[in-house]
Amino acid sequence: MKKRIALVGLLLAMVMLLASCSSMMKMMPPPLTAGQLSRRVNFNLASLDGYRIDVESTYKFYMGTRRVQGTLEGVVIEDQGKDKDDYYFYTEMTNRMQYNGEEIRIRIFDAYGDGMAYTSYTEGRTRRSLCASMSVKEYKKYMEGDSLLGFSEEDCKNAELDKTEQGYIAKFSGYSQEALDSFANASGFGEDAWGDTLQDIVLTMEVGKDYMPIKSTLELVFDSPSTSFIPSLSMTMTYSQFDSVERTTRSMNADSYTEIESLQLLEDLQELIDDKINAKKGSFTYTMKQKASVLSQSDSYDVTNEVTFKNGKDGFSFENDVSTKEDGHTSHISYANGERSMDTNGKVHTSKMTDDEAHKYVAELINDPALGYLPQYVSDIEQTEDGYLVTMAVSKNSALGQAVASMGAGWANGEHTVKFEMVDGELVAILSEFSARGSVQTNLGGSVTLHFDGSIQVQFEE
Repeated sequence: MKKRIALVGLLLAMVMLLASCSSMMKMMPPPLTAGQLSRRVNFNLASLDGYRIDVESTYKFYMGTRRVQGTLEGVVIEDQGKDKDDYYFYTEMTNRMQYNGEEIRIRIFDAYGDGMAYTSYTEGRTRRSLCASMSVKEYKKYMEGDSLLGFSEEDCKNAELDKTEQGYIAKFSGYSQEALDSFANASGFGEDAWGDTLQDIVLTMEVGKDYMPIKSTLELVFDSPSTSFIPSLSMTMTYSQFDSVERTTRSMNADSYTEIESLQLLEDLQELIDDKINAKKGSFTYTMKQKASVLSQSDSYDVTNEVTFKNGKDGFSFENDVSTKEDGHTSHISYANGERSMDTNGKVHTSKMTDDEAHKYVAELINDPALGYLPQYVSDIEQTEDGYLVTMAVSKNSALGQAVASMGAGWANGEHTVKFEMVDGELVAILSEFSARGSVQTNLGGSVTLHFDGSIQVQFEE
């Protein structure tokens, strides 16, 4: 499932671990090892017409010294149906996250039935719901995820098997660093949440005498120099309704969704951006313009970045010429071989930097992490003569709403669009335009309107 969202990614990462302990199934005698048991379980699951998985998870990690903790509850239901056109899929994940004294509720929903695909994302008051008419084949391709790649049976060093009255218990641990990195990336939390403290993954499978899974549990093992800031994560998946799925059509009403050409567009547009970010070399011009005004007072900001970068055998490097319109300020920023250099009016400042950090710096210029293209916030996609016009959902919880709040204003309304300009199938420019209105209280007890408008344009060179 190509969602690039931590909540769903976390579930997929666990599924990936289960699959990593298996290979092509061959008929075999009763299992002698945990690996053989895992292979038989995965073969049996793949042979089913349908199943249900209930998910529960608790987690804790830190952003600086501030703790983020929460719970995740969800369900996954899949039914192959009576024929190839009767396929059914339903998944709903609800995350309750506590951060900085506030609870944020996030709901992710994906479903397919009767030839219609549905997806919705709700975060606080920000909500987007899309649907599209898709064939079963198209939908299964859309839901396939590159996050499921990269694991093999060799990634797990330790495998134990115990026989019980119900069947078997298999325990896997001792995962390689490559496997840990793959899991972190697939989960969506990654280094920002766990840093380099993730030491191992412990996966336990409870299996019945019929070699069908009963329950799987996952625990992450961390090692931190500070006992006060050790992250934690545990997840349980409970299996049921084998070959006798109870379908639900809750939240599967097309009238309450915005219909687009295909949900695959969400991923196709992201891949256009990813191709630019991961290119071996590239150059582009980044221009940001912002203006905030209240009554007759206004404040403007206009900055241009001329960027070139290389990503080859010798590592990642970039050059960036920065200029601001208001004060004529210019600077040159460069990176190569672990060192970042900034030259401002002849004064040079250097600092340490990694290739990954440098790559991230360039990536966030190509696609702004707050006001760029974010698939989970897409509320509509319209094909134009020269590309696509994407409408993003906004509210006081969105990045646009937070920008208004940072100026001391209450949220009123706003809009945000991202335009992809194409020439012969090639992405040549991205234009993000946004505007918002807020309410600022006066000393006399009244209020005035804050106007916040801006744009970010990225023009790619051939």
